[in-house]
Amino acid sequence: LGVIHGSREDKEYFAELDPVYVKFKSGGEAEVGKNFVVIRTIRKIFHPITGDFKGYYTRVLGTLQIVSMDERLATAYITSSMVEMKRGDRLMPWMPQLSKNVAPTPNSVELKGYIMDSKTILTSFGERNIVFIDQGTAHGVQEGNVFDVIRREDGLIELGDKTVDHWDKNLPAEIFGRVMVIDARPQASTGIVLASLRELRIGDRLLMALR
Repeated sequence: LGVIHGSREDKEYFAELDPVYVKFKSGGEAEVGKNFVVIRTIRKIFHPITGDFKGYYTRVLGTLQIVSMDERLATAYITSSMVEMKRGDRLMPWMPQLSKNVAPTPNSVELKGYIMDSKTILTSFGERNIVFIDQGTAHGVQEGNVFDVIRREDGLIELGDKTVDHWDKNLPAEIFGRVMVIDARPQASTGIVLASLRELRIGDRLLMALR
């Protein structure tokens, strides 16, 4: 809906209670007392196997509230900040619930998928890391569903081997980790790694089985 355009403060980054100037795409969106969510697009997400563009990793930074307006800009105060904000960060409509508790939910369908990417730029990751999955509500995924991370591969991978999918049908399938869905969208989901016997990787195969 708009961007953080500047501030009277001589600082590069902003946090809770800092004043900022906001420029809206449409004047009709600005209104004194109105709240907005501040976001930042981190990077594009591509499927590790097909190479298809799947969407954007967008981080929620916090919230702000409009306190005054003129013909060009609105003045706002940051009401909450989970990550420092800066000029150019964007605004989206208010969401009353920025955090939530997610409890395990029985799987209602069987699905196969892949880990597409992770929150942090890492080649491997473990428990409590956030990952992005290529299955969503359109495929039957619900928040709280649990995927098993499945591998069929030799445990020794040569140094420098950049192959994403090491699937070897001549070897037995084994469970190397578990991922629980914490945010499900139509075509993709966000999950948290609950357990990992070894470090997990982008391109790891996932199986959601009926339990």
